Amino acid sequence: GTKLKVLVISLFGLWIFFLVWFWQQNAISSERDDTLSQHDTIIRKEVIAKKKVRPKLPVSPLPENADTHWSPRLVWTRGNELPEMGGVCAVGDQVLSQLPIQCTGLQYKRPNKTTALNQIRCVAAACFPNLFLIGASKSGTTTLFEALVSHPRIVEMLALPNTAGETHVFTEPPPSKDNSYYTLRALRRAAPIWRPRSLHNVNFLNSSNLYILEYTPHYLVIPEARERLCSSSSALFKAPYCNYAKYIIMLRDPTLRAFSQWIMKTHMRVARYNEQRDFETAVLQGQNRTTRYAYCWDQQLGLSFDLSRDSLRIHRLAAGRCHPRRFEPNLFQAYVLKSAYYYQLLPWLAGLAQPLSEHAVILCLEHLTPLTLSRLVTTFLHLPLVHATQGYTDIEQVHDLVQSKRNVARDLSAKIPTGIQHSLNEFFRPFNKKLDKLVAPILYCSSSSSSSSRSSNDAERRATTGYPT
Repeated sequence: GTKLKVLVISLFGLWIFFLVWFWQQNAISSERDDTLSQHDTIIRKEVIAKKKVRPKLPVSPLPENADTHWSPRLVWTRGNELPEMGGVCAVGDQVLSQLPIQCTGLQYKRPNKTTALNQIRCVAAACFPNLFLIGASKSGTTTLFEALVSHPRIVEMLALPNTAGETHVFTEPPPSKDNSYYTLRALRRAAPIWRPRSLHNVNFLNSSNLYILEYTPHYLVIPEARERLCSSSSALFKAPYCNYAKYIIMLRDPTLRAFSQWIMKTHMRVARYNEQRDFETAVLQGQNRTTRYAYCWDQQLGLSFDLSRDSLRIHRLAAGRCHPRRFEPNLFQAYVLKSAYYYQLLPWLAGLAQPLSEHAVILCLEHLTPLTLSRLVTTFLHLPLVHATQGYTDIEQVHDLVQSKRNVARDLSAKIPTGIQHSLNEFFRPFNKKLDKLVAPILYCSSSSSSSSRSSNDAERRATTGYPT
């Protein structure tokens, strides 16, 4: 009887201990969330005060009783039939818009099967994305995304809830091996572009350089996302469409990016998703895994390779032996590995059409300025910067948005320990040196955009990210 009493008292004491410990953890988490929420609220108010309401063509779902078709010649319901791309947007024999190659017309008619063909209205178009903002996460991509979609010639897609514009079309594995899965997923996620009725927008679809922006900063560390993009687009266009699309990559100081992501993961909305490791432990584990990840690439690929000639070998390594998940099973908490930009960029840049500067560009958060945005819009995207209908109408408000860099405010709530910062800077030095050499021709940072006296070729040779080397 005495042993039983001791056991019961011990269990009761243990239960009380865990109850108190759990209460303390919740109190600490709540205090951290309150601090971060205060910073977010301050920045959000500043952005709302400065941010311009984007002039967009009306985007809304079709009427519930509408019968939707993807082209005058191909009826598309909810199956796996692929639509015909390009062509014209017409009412009967009257051509309203000549569609770009990546767009298909959306038809509307009343659910009456006897409706005449000339009564079917081409009310909108759905377009496959041709501009991709693929990362890196916690590098100011949200600010850049909002600045880009403020331009009337750049159309955002339908985002997932609570993701600040992220679409994740090619993130998840398909339920089957059918290539049309991602194709239809992308087209369904594309916000319908309604046929303009006003005179000054009558040539909206006819004009060149219409960009449909797909924004997912997690893509950079998922090499299979590019393979899914290529396979789905080839099903539509019968050509390497993915090699001719445009890609924007936003980088940040690797050490600060890793710390910023750790800060975010320690205050997730769902408590069980919160990071339980302290930053030092997470860094030590991440350095070991990233070292093996880098060794795989250096051993298999070497340092002397060509992105065009060796593209097939690079893609095979990225999909197999050197896939990030072989070294870091949880990529959402891979703070160090996701800052090793050099190896993540290889499968995304390999095989792109030449010249590479026409299809990919690298930006740095530290050098994200109104001048950088202007160069991105005019030189890389070939769009007018300021225009009554085809460009920004209030460039000052867009500049205020760029300079706010609102998501970086979370980092103000904590300071990275000096010893860990120095250790990470030393760890990333060899990776940064390789990165500078790889991305120099496509780098839009201060050293390549601020010197007007240099020639463009000389600026490209001297361009660097400015990260510790």
